[in-house]
Amino acid sequence: LDRALALILLPVFTRYLSTDGYGSLVLLYTFGNILQLLLFMGFPDSLQKLYWDFKDEERRTLLGTAWVSNLVFNLLLAVPFIAFSGNITAAILKNEKIGILFFLVLVRILLSTQTIVPFVILRAREQKFAILRVNLISIFVRIALTLLFLIYLKLNLVGIFLADIGTSIAIQFIYLPILVKEIHLKFRWIYLK
Repeated sequence: LDRALALILLPVFTRYLSTDGYGSLVLLYTFGNILQLLLFMGFPDSLQKLYWDFKDEERRTLLGTAWVSNLVFNLLLAVPFIAFSGNITAAILKNEKIGILFFLVLVRILLSTQTIVPFVILRAREQKFAILRVNLISIFVRIALTLLFLIYLKLNLVGIFLADIGTSIAIQFIYLPILVKEIHLKFRWIYLK
């Protein structure tokens, strides 16, 4: 679905972005995808495997520990990147002005990594239609926000990343009832292993 979304938005991006802007978009998305892979590091698969090893309250505590530790780990990794986003883009892309875009990419990644636990819950329970529904809502929200920010408000690359962040926030609200129902915000060191 993500690839289909990229294909749908390609004519919009190529029409409303300059060549440099589109190149920067691709570079920032690529960097974001690599960083997201590093942040996930097999976390969804291992959590799904552990899901069935625990029952009831232990499972809820395991999921709460996973959610809290994921949040803390991602914040510890993202905060230095965010703080030095201007320096990083100056060093890597030779363009300090893209620092705000790099910052927005990091915020999007930080938000999207927080959907891992509810996604794993749905996947472990084999609720395919719920996952598909969330993905379809995500696509529609992202298209709508991209069109709003890029075409109507003319925010260029900033608009694209704001649309991504808005979509991530919308997905957080969709997953919120699952989090509230399925996890205990108790942290147990033994489950962290």
